Formats: sequence, C-alpha cells, structure tokens
Amino acid sequence: MISAKDNAESPLRIYGPGSNLGDHRLLEVTASGELILAGGNGNGYRLAELMGATNPSGWSGVLKVKTPAGATAGYILLYSNP
Repeated sequence: MISAKDNAESPLRIYGPGSNLGDHRLLEVTASGELILAGGNGNGYRLAELMGATNPSGWSGVLKVKTPAGATAGYILLYSNP
C-alpha cells in the first residue's frame, strides 16, 4: 500500500537522472489520481480525466492530457472497433 499523509500530497513520486523535467521527476501519481510521466520537450505529460465521446466511426472516449502544471495540452482518442 502506498498512501499520502493528507489529501493534498502526492502518494507516489519517483525521481531519477533520466528525467527531462526540471525537478527530475520520472513519474508521479497526484493526490487526485492523475498520472504525470516524464517525456516530451522538457514538459512531461499529465494523463488526467477519462471523458466520454461518441462518434459513428468508433471513438469511445478521450483521455485528457495536461502539462505537469495542469494546463490542457490535448486529448488522446480511445477507439473501439464496433
């Protein structure tokens, strides 16, 4: 079990020399359950909320991608083949 001392603190942070983030984070699970991964052009990615989406071609949802600071960077489409 991994837990945080309160609702504001991240329950899991991993740092390492291979990170391209300024604070050398490799991975973090935020207190709200979002996942931050090192990657990209020094920004990393924050995989946030899973949102519903429908499209006749088969989209079944989207995963919101944010910067580590929380600004929306884009969306990953989740596809299912009907």
